[in-house]
Amino acid sequence: LRSALLNINNMVPAYFSLGDALNATVGSAVAQQAGVSAPYSGFTGNVSQALRPFPQYGAITTTALQNAGQSTYNALQASVQQRVQAGLSLQASFTWSKTFTDADSMIPGNLTGLNSSSQNPYNLNLEKALSVQDIPFMTTVSWIYELPFGSGKRYLNHSRVLSAVVGGWQVGGVQRYQSGVPVSFGCATAIPGWDNCIRFNPVAGQAIYSQAVLNGKFDPFVNQYYNPAAFVDPNATRNGGAYHFGNYTRVVGYARMRPYYNEDFSLIKNTHLPISESASLQLKVEFLNALNRHVFSPPNTNPYDPTFGLVTGTIDSPRNVQFNLRVNF
Repeated sequence: LRSALLNINNMVPAYFSLGDALNATVGSAVAQQAGVSAPYSGFTGNVSQALRPFPQYGAITTTALQNAGQSTYNALQASVQQRVQAGLSLQASFTWSKTFTDADSMIPGNLTGLNSSSQNPYNLNLEKALSVQDIPFMTTVSWIYELPFGSGKRYLNHSRVLSAVVGGWQVGGVQRYQSGVPVSFGCATAIPGWDNCIRFNPVAGQAIYSQAVLNGKFDPFVNQYYNPAAFVDPNATRNGGAYHFGNYTRVVGYARMRPYYNEDFSLIKNTHLPISESASLQLKVEFLNALNRHVFSPPNTNPYDPTFGLVTGTIDSPRNVQFNLRVNF
């Protein structure tokens, strides 16, 4: 499924060669020289408007999803499971994958806040790129370990009172480590009669990351994440000549966000209640984002904005400790 961002009322790209004449008023000498006349009686507007398929309207998009997108997903997936043995239960999984698409999600960029819209609806083959949801590497580990203390265990099992204190303890965790998602950049100078986002061109010899990132000294409160010198507007210096598309890909795989790491740990104490054989009291302490890692929000990805490349916040929660007490019977 494809988003509704496919405008069906852009003029065809062949008219980009008219350059500044696209802004000329229909009926003027410039428009006549370009060979463009009013598309219908009473038309008022410029050349670019007259060249739209439906010149009486501006952008035309649909609000319903279109069955026009193409995606491919390839992955190597592996998992390991250790059933309870010596008090330890563990499950780990690893995924190595790549996702290509020309459509992305229902609202492109919705998951990352990035602009991944199409540049040229007339040639969707050129829109196929990495998905904004592409995550090459992902590892998740979940585990729980029952400490070997107390009655029925290997250690400290001879005293009923001591067993009640040191027995029934469990520690567990859910850990997740994954690659950062790729990003997209836009938009460059707009083209008259064209309502889709125009992408930038890369600059040869310029790294897309800032020197602070490359040197390992990136400070999100001070430094830009991306290098403004790595982008050039394809239409900024045309001197009245033809307009052009940018040739950055729709989503740039070598300009990813920082990796995502998270650890949630838990400490559990189970205590048997004498009211029945199956009754127990469970105290559970959970440490969410236990290492207090910071997941930064996407930097500004429009090279024309003063805040380009700057991080303005985080998208995760700080360390959180919560307590649960329940009776099982």
